[in-house]
Amino acid sequence: RRVHGSGESPSGATNHDAQVAAMLHALRTSSESLEATLHSILRVTAQDAPPNESEAAVLSDVALIPLLRRQVLLFSSTARFFRMTLELVVEPELPETLRVRTDGELLTKALGNLISNALKYSHGHGSVVTVTAARSGVAAAAGEI
Repeated sequence: RRVHGSGESPSGATNHDAQVAAMLHALRTSSESLEATLHSILRVTAQDAPPNESEAAVLSDVALIPLLRRQVLLFSSTARFFRMTLELVVEPELPETLRVRTDGELLTKALGNLISNALKYSHGHGSVVTVTAARSGVAAAAGEI
């Protein structure tokens, strides 16, 4: 006979398991939301610059892959602190020189937010956060080694 105590539920799951499941759900929801925002930004900026000169001045051609590399490098110390791995995977057919017309500052903030949330809400020790650049867009996902 099993005695239920120390945070275990009758099904054998611990409170820790429930917390991890809740954090994973929050991570997925947050990542999906940020991914949708990023896709919207890239879709909008793929169009011609707006006629309003003050808005057009914000848009510029941004080298996407180097920007992703800088963001991953920026957050790598945070990943190491949490004993996690942060990696960038670039689809082989994407050129290093790929440029997008966008608000570079806004894109940098969105990517930073995406990576930060992936690190914040993942499992911690032993987890891997992968930032992927593909023809379909940019995404961040967390998983275990």
